[in-house]
Amino acid sequence: MNKKNKQYIILFVGVVVLVIIFAIVLFFTSGSKTSTITPSGSTEQNTTKNNMNYGASPSVTLPPSASNAQGAATQFYTYYFSSSKNPLANGAYKTNPYLSQTFKNIIATSYNNGNVPVFCPQNNATKITVSKEQQVPYNNESLTEVIISEVAPQQKDLDDVLLENTNGQWQIFDINCIP
Repeated sequence: MNKKNKQYIILFVGVVVLVIIFAIVLFFTSGSKTSTITPSGSTEQNTTKNNMNYGASPSVTLPPSASNAQGAATQFYTYYFSSSKNPLANGAYKTNPYLSQTFKNIIATSYNNGNVPVFCPQNNATKITVSKEQQVPYNNESLTEVIISEVAPQQKDLDDVLLENTNGQWQIFDINCIP
């Protein structure tokens, strides 16, 4: 084999190695473009000692917001209580697509950066119903209000939820527990 053929073989092997490295890097970074919510620096293993008020949630892939206010309120309530830990804790609320920017600001100041529950934990019911939507005036705008209630036999009202439609997406504007 002559010297020129050896150079081409070495060049070919080098290109193949670079392509393999590029493919590996691309494979491991392609997953970062999903709509997964992960509180920074938290994992399921290091939250076992935390309770609902202060625990971080594991990564959760969220479906798109429902097409109406009733569906969005139901979707968020179910998502919130289906987690064994507070899914908004440790600043995870900041990237939650179900929350309006106004409510994210409220959570930052009034709910200890997401570590205090936004729903009253005692109002956790597995079978709920959501009232018909009603418009509520707010600062020269209109918000949509729904009431989340427990179904029979209790039929107790649990939470008053205000929502806003931002660019065709229903988002939680405020949540008020009903004692």
